[in-house]
Amino acid sequence: KHPNIVAIHSIHEDEGGLFLVFEKVPGETLHERLGRGPLPPAEAIAVLRQMAQALDYAHSQGVVHQDLKPANVMVSGGHAKVMDFGIARRVAETLSTLSKIEIVGTSAYMAPEQEMGGVVGTAADIFALGVCAYELLAGRPPFPGGSMMMKAQKVFRPASELAPFLPKAADVVLARALEPDPAARWPSASFFAEALARSLS
Repeated sequence: KHPNIVAIHSIHEDEGGLFLVFEKVPGETLHERLGRGPLPPAEAIAVLRQMAQALDYAHSQGVVHQDLKPANVMVSGGHAKVMDFGIARRVAETLSTLSKIEIVGTSAYMAPEQEMGGVVGTAADIFALGVCAYELLAGRPPFPGGSMMMKAQKVFRPASELAPFLPKAADVVLARALEPDPAARWPSASFFAEALARSLS
């Protein structure tokens, strides 16, 4: 449980499948908000900081989200809550019954190692947060088609080319979050969010 994570009230399983009962959260998804265009930098940073706090807490509990994207974040009155951590926890709990090549996630936001069916750690969530940050500021994700080749070769337009008001320093911070090598990314979600905030100040 965390202020920036949508709570799960109960989990039910029967012959029909698995059912999760989540708390009801007012507002809209970040994906819906992006339908009206990129967020102003101050608003984007406020949301990203809250997403980062949610991730850091989950990571401290041994949980990797695996499918972080704007559609899985609720925003209302400046407050952000990340959804679907319950699904990530369920995957972690039942890992022994899953195929080792089973892939959970959404391609445009998925880290290269995750897409290849490799070992997925906290760095995969840092990559996804980097994709979200890029999209919040530039209005579109860095890898719109989810091209594995583009991710592996780190081929994407600097966010400042799409949003000229962004400083080049922000491009450097975003690029580190989107490194193909997990070990080269930011050490935590909050490290990344705070570095991005400094680059925009």
